[in-house]
Amino acid sequence: MAQRGGSVESHIRVGGEHGPLIPPGQADLLISFDLLEALRYSHYLKQGGKMVVNRRIVLPTSVYTQKIAVPSEDEIIAALKKYQTCLLDADRIATEAGSPLSQNVVMLGAAAGAMPLEAASLLEAVQRLVPKKTIEINVKAFEAGQATGRTC
Repeated sequence: MAQRGGSVESHIRVGGEHGPLIPPGQADLLISFDLLEALRYSHYLKQGGKMVVNRRIVLPTSVYTQKIAVPSEDEIIAALKKYQTCLLDADRIATEAGSPLSQNVVMLGAAAGAMPLEAASLLEAVQRLVPKKTIEINVKAFEAGQATGRTC
């Protein structure tokens, strides 16, 4: 869907005995790869929840086909300020780590401090799951994201 301008939404629960979907107002953490998606799904966050957001705007196809007005970056960021929001340039950080394709790992690193999992366990999983030739890049991406997340 995302490759065709659609929205991709995933819910992840850690622990407890609940259904797979998180009801609006109950999420502890929201990770968004662009500002518009963060704004669109911000209602899922509970009071005191945290948002980790890539400072990028990806315009959906509907903006062009239906001539829909899009808020500016400043307007979106202002609307997100009511949440505990960590804004980062995952594109730049990933490129500096060695590959723009590691943006997802940058975001994971930035969100690691807000998860009920050990950052070392997350990094170990990344190292096991990425192709061997990209381990070094992904470790750098995770650590750079984690460093950025600590400053938010």
